[in-house]
Amino acid sequence: MKNRTLTVLLLFLSMSCFAQIDIKTLYKTTPQAIIQQFGEPQTVDYGEDSPYDAVITYSQYQFILWKSASGNYSLEAFRTTSSAFCIMSDYIEGGIKVGDSFDKLSSYDFEHSRYGRGKTGNRLKPVANGFNYQVFSKLINYVAFEEEYETLYFAIEDNTIKAIVYSQKQDIPYPNYDGSNSLL
Repeated sequence: MKNRTLTVLLLFLSMSCFAQIDIKTLYKTTPQAIIQQFGEPQTVDYGEDSPYDAVITYSQYQFILWKSASGNYSLEAFRTTSSAFCIMSDYIEGGIKVGDSFDKLSSYDFEHSRYGRGKTGNRLKPVANGFNYQVFSKLINYVAFEEEYETLYFAIEDNTIKAIVYSQKQDIPYPNYDGSNSLL
């Protein structure tokens, strides 16, 4: 009986270790829904101190939301140093998350993926010299999908992903842009 109880307990605990939230599931959400799901944030800014409609910040992740003219919110940017979230689960088995190896990230062919559209500027590459952007004190040093409307940034240290940023551009990146092909 003790072995059975211990097995069930270990199984339950291990399941929570693998539970991750793909940020695509948060694309059409509201500030209230985020707070309900993740608890009381450190800060919430409804445009008083930033140009965004809502910025909800926790200790290891931040949601930046845009509000349409019709009053609907959508995710404009997301920053994290937590392994609780993943990205690109539609493209990569299990998605990519903080704590994954750089080898897992770099083995993916961003350029030739459906969202990469065959553009060499969309491949995973080091950020340009002089780019000095930090997320929760982690220096962003790689970028993917740089030519697209939705871009991914990564902080890599010791061959490990330490931070991930999903960000949308303010404007369509080039003429005749096909917005039906989305990263989220």
